[in-house]
Amino acid sequence: MIRKVTGQLINWKNSSTRKPLILNGARQVGKTYILREFGKANYKNVVYINLESNETAASMFDGDIDPKRLIKCLEAEAGERILPNDTLVILDEIQSCERAATSLKYFCEEAPEYHIAAAGSLLSAAGKDFIMREEYILAIVMLGLVALVLAFTKNDRKWWTPALLLAAVAGSLAAGMGLRFREIVEGSFGFLDALLPVVMAALFLRMLKDNGAWGLLFDKLAGRSPLGASFGLLFYLALPGMLTGCASMGVLMSAVPVYDYLQKRNVPKSKAVSFIAAGSFLGMMLPPNCLPAIIAANGAGSVLPTPYVGFFLPLLVLSAPAFLLCGLLFAGLFKDEPAAAPAAEKKASLLPLFPLGLVLLLVLIDGLLGSYLYIGGQTLVFLIGLVLAALLPAVKRNAKGVLSSLMQGITDCALPVAAVFALGSFIEVSSMNGIRGVYSLLILPYSTTAVMLALMALSLLVGFFFSAPLPAFFIAYAVFPIGWLANTVTVTGCAAAIGLAWLIACRGGLVSLVRDELSLPEVSYKETVPGLLLAGLPVLLMAVLLVVFGDSMTGLIL
Repeated sequence: MIRKVTGQLINWKNSSTRKPLILNGARQVGKTYILREFGKANYKNVVYINLESNETAASMFDGDIDPKRLIKCLEAEAGERILPNDTLVILDEIQSCERAATSLKYFCEEAPEYHIAAAGSLLSAAGKDFIMREEYILAIVMLGLVALVLAFTKNDRKWWTPALLLAAVAGSLAAGMGLRFREIVEGSFGFLDALLPVVMAALFLRMLKDNGAWGLLFDKLAGRSPLGASFGLLFYLALPGMLTGCASMGVLMSAVPVYDYLQKRNVPKSKAVSFIAAGSFLGMMLPPNCLPAIIAANGAGSVLPTPYVGFFLPLLVLSAPAFLLCGLLFAGLFKDEPAAAPAAEKKASLLPLFPLGLVLLLVLIDGLLGSYLYIGGQTLVFLIGLVLAALLPAVKRNAKGVLSSLMQGITDCALPVAAVFALGSFIEVSSMNGIRGVYSLLILPYSTTAVMLALMALSLLVGFFFSAPLPAFFIAYAVFPIGWLANTVTVTGCAAAIGLAWLIACRGGLVSLVRDELSLPEVSYKETVPGLLLAGLPVLLMAVLLVVFGDSMTGLIL
């Protein structure tokens, strides 16, 4: 519908002396409709805020009404960029928010490049009294439900996905929005691109393990000298996590042969468990892939080039010192020489390790030179490695065996991948029902560094009791509202808290996973703490440094 006022609106848009517009009139006469249609026809995008129905948005005007701050708040609330001269910002029902009306004066004087149109009715709005914002209650419902499920299941990671999905559904229903399948699905698919290499890497690793190449690698890395054995076995434990970003893959792929070797060298069971947990944790935090960084990068997706780009060197700086320190200090475990292995009748061919060597070379090129040399991405690299591993086995296999390995590879990574997808749904619903907007307002007065460090501390505290799901949510949220200042270095430092939370969890963490894999229920968590701290404290220290000095270390972003 074309109305007479449209011409006046176009003149207002093109005016060199333009001021914020106030379109007044009775309710239900079409003020909002004409502004929306005008915006669609004449601007790149429209940001619509209803100050009467959206209490989160209205509260943005309670504090400082500096235009630059308000623009950031409105962007965070709407989930869209507000571009000078190219975005129409519609503040509907402005009569219900006196401070919003006052802010128009400051937009006029200090930020005329922003096109602000306010709509209001002749009816005044009655004030509202409430004890607690609805969004706070929704946050308590969603976070509390996850914590409750985890507590009853002893943080069993099989329940992480159901807990997060159940909380997402509850958050949608509690907000009175019904069962929003769209948001639940869209939130999950936000991680799809970054998780495809994770799945493909898991298939590749399983093929290596089942065709004998993984055992051949163990024979080459299990050195006889204490230092050689320490570094070799740590790398053997870390490699699956480096390729998939999942510490659980290090346990599934490498825990049993490493434990058997440690027993031959008379290493106590508790120290063996902590050694395996530490190596698997370091693998998760080393490049090229790191699930905690993928989660954090998704939270900063509005700022970073893609969901997971530019993390190779930051992850290396974060975790390499801890790897070197652990390799040196864990060497003290290998005092007793292992029994000499019987001489092999025929020297094993190294050809089955060619796919692994090629993959490592290609991911190194992709991580360090990806900005200059495109090789197709990690998914293609792991697919090539998978095909070569099937064609170059250390032991003969038939087609049925190859297919079985593929199915087992999917099973290996199913739990962590499903949990990340469920986390995406949880985050999306929390954004939809207003929790993200309130959170953004709460942290705006504080510096980026203070917010990140506070959330890291909270994540470690919560993670000790509830393992990784809730810390993953906290860290993903840390970088969204402050995304304008974020870079991959600071995001990497912040992401470390997710991995550390799983490392130190007293139940349902890495120690529990290792004990279950090795059937060692007699090993107590307390006995493993020294080894966990040996790996965790250096990573924590580097993480803090990356967060505090990240803006001065942007040279690490390739």
